[in-house]
Amino acid sequence: MKIYEHPYYGVKKNPNEQVLSFYWNEAHSEMSYEDFKEACCNYAGYAFEYQAKRLLIDTSNFQFQMPADFEQWRDDHHYPRLWKLGVEKMAFLMPESVMAFVEDKAAEFGKFPVRYFVQEGEAMEWLGE
Repeated sequence: MKIYEHPYYGVKKNPNEQVLSFYWNEAHSEMSYEDFKEACCNYAGYAFEYQAKRLLIDTSNFQFQMPADFEQWRDDHHYPRLWKLGVEKMAFLMPESVMAFVEDKAAEFGKFPVRYFVQEGEAMEWLGE
């Protein structure tokens, strides 16, 4: 069920699962870094609204060039909101060509595990465990 649709991205909730999904629309390549951060914040806001503890982010068609300070912003501003909510798991869908460059992160210090997948079914299975 679609919850929100923006020219750059969308958010949907699977009615059979406790998973809140985020996806990038084709027009996202035109967005600014501020637009990107706003999208992340909106997704976190919907996670709070729906009390979603399991998150799926589809980056399979992601084409935005991230600035060097993104990881610092994510760690200082974005992830703390998700930790406060009590997110249990986060999965990313990625193109197979990128999988060699990512590494799953185990849960530690009250933080959620993060895993990367090529197939949505595999990600949903892991999120449902």
